[in-house]
Amino acid sequence: MNRLVPADRVLAAAKDLAFTICESAPLSVAATLEVVEAVEGYGEEEAFRILRNDLPTVAKVVHSIDAKEGARAFVEKRPPIWRGC
Repeated sequence: MNRLVPADRVLAAAKDLAFTICESAPLSVAATLEVVEAVEGYGEEEAFRILRNDLPTVAKVVHSIDAKEGARAFVEKRPPIWRGC
């Protein structure tokens, strides 16, 4: 999520973003951090090569109970209840 905000709103925008991340599925947040750390410092081509070979991280999230819950909650138009599994 990218947002341009006036200088006097930077901390408020950062707080909003932090709350959004905290409300997200924990497995997805953990996987995102893992992927970002895995490719940090690499060029674009090398980063994509690393990501293509890191399918266990993606599969773990895609096939999780939380993934099913997220889809179900979306269809039922309700907030998801994340379990972290």
